[in-house]
Amino acid sequence: MTENKLKRPGVGVVIASLLVTSCVVRLVDGPPIALARETTETDAEAPSEKSLRSCVGSEELDQMIATIQIREMNVERDTQALSKKRQVLEEARAAIAEQLAMLEQAEAELDTMIAKAQSAAETDVTQLTSVYATMKPKEASAIFEEMSPEFAAGFLGQMAPDAAARIFAGLQPTTAYSISVILAGRNVGIPDQ
Repeated sequence: MTENKLKRPGVGVVIASLLVTSCVVRLVDGPPIALARETTETDAEAPSEKSLRSCVGSEELDQMIATIQIREMNVERDTQALSKKRQVLEEARAAIAEQLAMLEQAEAELDTMIAKAQSAAETDVTQLTSVYATMKPKEASAIFEEMSPEFAAGFLGQMAPDAAARIFAGLQPTTAYSISVILAGRNVGIPDQ
């Protein structure tokens, strides 16, 4: 039995010889195909329709392409609609700004007219008050008897106290009382400082 053991090569020798043979074959054939092949596509390039058709069925690919085209058209339509809406909004903003400027100008003109009217009215009342104050007390009292108490109180409140007193003296007691109540009540709600 010892003779058989010596004649048979060991398992290690067999494996080693297979590895050496494999290395020799690889060196003789050149580098492996996977390392030697140069890629023609870059990562940024999309796969071709032909390569996609090999992965996916032709009908599926056509459906996918149609779906993508429909989506692109919808996106384009929505983009155009948004652009139109944006343009309409900008035009509306411009129109509103223009109208606001016109309103502000009209308000300023109206304020000026109101101020002029108030000034003219105050001037008229001041002049009329001066006329009543310089009239003879009897004549002025007769005119004040015909006025409403509120209206008469407006004039008498602006007169100098001595001129108002002369006119008051010529009024009927009920008229003088009504005007006095109005004059006294003018400053009732004003707080003291």
